[in-house]
Amino acid sequence: MPISKSEFLEISGVGKNKLKNYGDLFINVIKEYIDKSTGSQENTYKSGIKKEYSFKKN
Repeated sequence: MPISKSEFLEISGVGKNKLKNYGDLFINVIKEYIDKSTGSQENTYKSGIKKEYSFKKN
């Protein structure tokens, strides 16, 4: 899961415009989810949550 702007840019289909328009929103939501799920960001990678994800279209 991307927790920084550089990680967000690594997602297939995300470029500078999507980063500018949606990056902060997505990153904040992801960080909140991780914090609630694991107790803190420090535990993100220790808990087995993978660093890399791609969004799939339904």
